[in-house]
Amino acid sequence: MRDFVASLCRAVMFCGLVLTAAGQSTHPSKGNTDPKTSFRNAAPGIHYVGSEQCKLCHSEIYQHYSRTEMGRATFSPNKVVDLGWLPKPVEFFNENQNRHYQVFARDSKVFESEYELDRQGKEVFRHTEELAYVVGTGANGATPIVRKGDYLFQAPISYYAAKKSWDLSPNYENQDLGFTLPVTPDCIYCHSGRTKPGPGKEGLYQEPPITELGIGCENCHGPGELHVRERLHGQPLSPGMDRSIVNPAKLSPWLADNICMNCHEGDIRALQPGKEEADFRPSTPLAKTTAILKAPIDSQSTQSPLLEHYYSMTLSKCYQGSSGKLGCQSCHDPHIEPSAAEAPKYFRERCLRCHTDNSCTLSVEKRLAQQPDDACSNCHMPKQPALTVSHSTLTDHRIVRTASEPYPASAYTPSLAGTGFIHVNAVPGSNDTVSPVLLLRAYRQELIRSHLEFKDYYFDLLEKLRRAGNKDPFVLSALAQKASSDGDLKQAIAYAAQVVDQGSISSYDYLLLDGLYLRSGDIPASIEVLKKGLTIAPYNNVLYQNLVIRQFTAGNIEDGLGTLKKGLMLFPEDSGLREIRDRAITAGLLH
Repeated sequence: MRDFVASLCRAVMFCGLVLTAAGQSTHPSKGNTDPKTSFRNAAPGIHYVGSEQCKLCHSEIYQHYSRTEMGRATFSPNKVVDLGWLPKPVEFFNENQNRHYQVFARDSKVFESEYELDRQGKEVFRHTEELAYVVGTGANGATPIVRKGDYLFQAPISYYAAKKSWDLSPNYENQDLGFTLPVTPDCIYCHSGRTKPGPGKEGLYQEPPITELGIGCENCHGPGELHVRERLHGQPLSPGMDRSIVNPAKLSPWLADNICMNCHEGDIRALQPGKEEADFRPSTPLAKTTAILKAPIDSQSTQSPLLEHYYSMTLSKCYQGSSGKLGCQSCHDPHIEPSAAEAPKYFRERCLRCHTDNSCTLSVEKRLAQQPDDACSNCHMPKQPALTVSHSTLTDHRIVRTASEPYPASAYTPSLAGTGFIHVNAVPGSNDTVSPVLLLRAYRQELIRSHLEFKDYYFDLLEKLRRAGNKDPFVLSALAQKASSDGDLKQAIAYAAQVVDQGSISSYDYLLLDGLYLRSGDIPASIEVLKKGLTIAPYNNVLYQNLVIRQFTAGNIEDGLGTLKKGLMLFPEDSGLREIRDRAITAGLLH
């Protein structure tokens, strides 16, 4: 069983039945459900028009917002030079993987190179890609994206503000992924206005992949088609407020916070069955589109975990004593971002809306001696390292009174009955509703993190889904892995083949079935499934590696050499393909 748990890999597509649990939410405010104050642009079918349309009437707000980090969350690569991040070509060496990297500008374009040198200093390979986008403003860091045809991939080197230098991108610390890590829709969705992910393929996007750089007005206000049309035609405003466009300030704090939670919260996030990221509409509960779950804090742990913004805030005494009135907008104006010099005073003034100078027991002298001076956040909202992103920090939003303040009991107790999880964005006042397949995916994510306390939950739920005859591809893939671990190779192949036959867009599913066919000795079937996988993920280097080996094993030397040549053109950095090439040369198959 431990071998199975250790082999668990990233989750894939999911949908399924509905599981209802009677966990009760502790949020005091249910949100805006009054039809008299609902916003009409939250309805399906209303189109997005882009922030440039908003600018025509709201130019001052637009100008302020465009200077915020959200307004600059994705930008063109040539701005890297303007920001001073690339005063000269960057050279970086990763000793663990024996990889050299370069970042350089040429003819108004910016490029990244990855290369290796042998002991004599001669280049073994070099792979250079032009940068297509850069995600992030540099407050913590920014990661470039490269484009291969209609596919987007993360680049191996990112800029980090804390170091004021370039270093390995997230996910690259322990493995050389080259330019092969696909940019998924859930990642780019929260860093841009609108994106156009392509259907049915891993990392594929339609033209143009990103239709608006930076997080746009409509990400928070909802699609603007209805509002623009009515205003341009002079249609009378609805009594009380304009309900053709969402105004977050008119929502309850909880419902407004759902907009922020969509991107600023989520230890474990999973889409509801049949939903996509773009289905979320501001002014509606986020839980209808995405479920956000958290494992309770380990009561035996001495390390304080970095909880994310919204949930951390709900654990604070400030939030719990506010009767639902404290929310993200209590302290943050999304349209305005104070400078680093202005921020301490700006946020201190927010604190003083509820507190007074006398609330602080620290002497004025000690407060002024801090850096920055007299900032409430120094003691009550300290910076903590971002556990999943190197060289980065985030503000702890738990608003502690003292550094040793314990977490409330709710942080240690599951709220979603019978699951072991806290349902962060459950709709207040209603029963929690979570897809069992979504829940299965959450358990797997925790097992990948070596949280083996979720093992029994995972296998019990998987067995229930098997008995129910669930045909969801994620469930079938999990059943294939379990059958393989149990030694039932025939059943494992049957499950995995169903996933592929359903048209999975995850390269993992094709690699899983390939491995099962290999164990059964059916090399021709392995070859076919790998070829099918390459139609779904044509830039996956592992699919190329396996296909070359299977073709050579089957005696299809010419086919294998052709696959090898194409693979090396796409992935010159791939040590597996280069090793196969060297062996082919030694065997006289390649000159």
